[in-house]
Amino acid sequence: MIIEIAVTIFALIVFVTMSTLGSVLLVRFFMTKADTAARTFAAAFFGPGILLFPVIGLALVGDGDDVFAGVIGLAILLLLFFAVIGYPTAHFATRKLDRLTKFNPETFE
Repeated sequence: MIIEIAVTIFALIVFVTMSTLGSVLLVRFFMTKADTAARTFAAAFFGPGILLFPVIGLALVGDGDDVFAGVIGLAILLLLFFAVIGYPTAHFATRKLDRLTKFNPETFE
């Protein structure tokens, strides 16, 4: 029982990390004029948001109080993923990507 829970949590961490790294690239392509902080925040939010989007859609199907409690619970889960996994991953990946995409004239000398 403990092993299944640990493996599930580990897989969820890997999924959130990979979706955040993917959103760093997408944000880099679509928000080219934005500064680094805005791109980091957007990537950190959209990474976990991509994974929770289908679940939020399913939560909205319920009736009355169930919908409200489900959406509040998913919002808390989204903010937890954002703060613990998404933001540090997006911060370091965005900074590394910015350094790698800067033009270096010494390359052609």
